[in-house]
Amino acid sequence: MNPQDNDDATRARARINPLRVLDDKREQVQAQLADAPLPPDHLCAQCADHFTAVQSMLTDLAVPFTIDKRLVRGLDYYMRTTFEFVHDGLGAQSAVGGGGRYDGLAELIGGPQVPGIGWALGVERTVLALTAEGVEPPVEQSLSVFVVPLGAAAKAYAVGLVGSLRRAGISSDLAYYLNKRERGFDLAFIMLGADHHGYVSRMMAMCAAFGDTPHENLEILIGQMVNLIQDGEPVRMSKRAGTVVVLEDLVEAVGVDAARYALTRFSTDSMIDIDLDLLTKSTNENPVFYVQYTHARTCNVTRLAGEDGVHLADGFDPSLLTHDSEAALLAILGDFPRIVAQAARMREPHRVPRYLEDLAGRYHKWYDDCRVRPREADEEVTDLHRTRLWLNEATRVVLANGLGLLGVSAPERL
Repeated sequence: MNPQDNDDATRARARINPLRVLDDKREQVQAQLADAPLPPDHLCAQCADHFTAVQSMLTDLAVPFTIDKRLVRGLDYYMRTTFEFVHDGLGAQSAVGGGGRYDGLAELIGGPQVPGIGWALGVERTVLALTAEGVEPPVEQSLSVFVVPLGAAAKAYAVGLVGSLRRAGISSDLAYYLNKRERGFDLAFIMLGADHHGYVSRMMAMCAAFGDTPHENLEILIGQMVNLIQDGEPVRMSKRAGTVVVLEDLVEAVGVDAARYALTRFSTDSMIDIDLDLLTKSTNENPVFYVQYTHARTCNVTRLAGEDGVHLADGFDPSLLTHDSEAALLAILGDFPRIVAQAARMREPHRVPRYLEDLAGRYHKWYDDCRVRPREADEEVTDLHRTRLWLNEATRVVLANGLGLLGVSAPERL
């Protein structure tokens, strides 16, 4: 790959983990990889025999399979056979869980030479799959102690008390859920880290103890790890060394908008790589700047069009929008309600920023192809100019609404 043809994030990814580049879905990256060697064509003899044996077993079991020679996800640490379970009722993000062997991983990170196997399961996706199958997930009623602090001083003491109870093996929890319900929310969401999945059953038991319905009044989301990258290298974090980066540090480094957008644009099922240098750049490589710039551009088009005598109130004729770029922009604008509804239903807010980035790309293509303002000072303003201004305004509204859903500002000027 030619480093000059790629953005900073792709170059950093190629340096740190080249296989992640092979998994990049962007057309310009895939074009550079067209002649790249295919992993299945370069297996060692032992791995080739293993691969042949797996295919033979699947055939004997009448299990259909497809060989994708470009599939590389997970192969930076897994070896030989990997597996993934999917469910047709979960939409595009259909994976429920997966895993594989990583016999060399412990040794790679400085440990002993021992074999290993690992897997991960999306708790909320499993619940959705069970619901789709008409199966009600069981709830373990295991809460032993529930602590309700009365006042700020009591809350500080209660945190320590609950910690002591848990270390003693006594399941216990605080009243944060009750606080949410008393504020009028019918459904409470609580996000836990991947290493806290063991709390799900006891928190559902807490929900039931209040007389509520687990999974109906309370949903637990499990998030994966967040990796920070600076100067092209991972930021090493350690609780023992005191080098943990908290959310306030991220906000201070890149700003509220960039922090919110960066954490939202990835699925909670996947590990998140946040490039601190990239998020502070005022370039199109920075996704939050790219979307905010697009919104500012729509505002600027409206201002300049007004100076040229093009006004929304003077006319609108959608039959005049016949250019291919106009059809493409109209199509993606019309898809916004579905994307938002799907993001809410699937508990996958990352669908919104990804949509906004696609919308920004189509808008810029339309902007290059179609004039909103008269080309010459003496050119007559027509209904085509006015109708295109309406299309520009529709784009502005959708961008502003999408950014608003993410808690990110929609600047009129940059």
